Amino acid sequence: MSTCDPFSFNKRFSHIYIEASARPYPMTGQILDAFPGARIVSIDSYKEVFNRSRQDRAQQKKSPKLILAKKAPPFLYPMSYQCQTLGYADAVYATPALNCVFSCDYCFLQGMYNTANIVVFVNCHDFFRATARAVKARINRKHPLLVSISYETDLAALEGFTGYCSQWIGFAKETPGIAIELRTKSACLSRIDRKATDQVILAWSLAPVSAAGQYERGAPSPIKRLEDMARAAADGWRIRLCLDPILPVPNWQEDYQNLIKDVFARIPSEQIRDATLGSVRMGKTHVKRIKKAGYRFNVPHQLPPKKKREVEDHIYRELAHYLPEEKIGILTP
Repeated sequence: MSTCDPFSFNKRFSHIYIEASARPYPMTGQILDAFPGARIVSIDSYKEVFNRSRQDRAQQKKSPKLILAKKAPPFLYPMSYQCQTLGYADAVYATPALNCVFSCDYCFLQGMYNTANIVVFVNCHDFFRATARAVKARINRKHPLLVSISYETDLAALEGFTGYCSQWIGFAKETPGIAIELRTKSACLSRIDRKATDQVILAWSLAPVSAAGQYERGAPSPIKRLEDMARAAADGWRIRLCLDPILPVPNWQEDYQNLIKDVFARIPSEQIRDATLGSVRMGKTHVKRIKKAGYRFNVPHQLPPKKKREVEDHIYRELAHYLPEEKIGILTP
């Protein structure tokens, strides 16, 4: 069953923790309606559960719990230098949810939180008001403010019971001077009931089947993701293709070449807004925290400089068969 369907989460979310301050919000009622069999536990603060020490994140991942909370300021954070902004002078990210339902081996979230539980902040309009203020206060008035809304989660994977993506898209359409990036490994974005707009960047992370099967546990297959991309493109959306991180599995050159061919065989190049690529990048300290939490981390956290150049140059050349240079972004921290 697809992660787009709330019923696919029924076993995972056997318990829902709710902050008292989150109770009055419409999204809380909507989510509770989606999980009628869940056990409801009242709490004063989401941090009681989410930040509790000595949690077994790896074990929790088998059956994570859902936490509904009210986000306190700040609602926006400066974008990390390790993220692609592709020319946007002003870039921030929002955290409408924390943690991801997928279990990708290379994901930085595994070393960031002590828990596998998922937090959803239900006060969506507070995020929108803060973002509207940031749009007005942006430094470069000639360009939109870029807002990444799925930086610490896969928001599209939660869409079936939160409706968050649709609400952000609706907000973007009513807010001049904004560009929202919604990045995902799900196969849900084409199902969002919103007409295409250039103010929203639908972005899919893709890897060859050989790499995804090894490192992207729980995520839909690249074939399913590509089908979702093609449906969205057919509906008028211009797509961002994210080959990030590039995973140097055996026969990676051929596998990535075939993946890129498959993308452009299914999606006209004019419907590809841009493409980003980057090799694996993670500090040694962060990797140690991931392994300490009981997760496997079998990908190199940083490639040697020569190998990094080889990998990125090869993928760049393959993309350049289909896209002009200005539409290809390489992340080199």
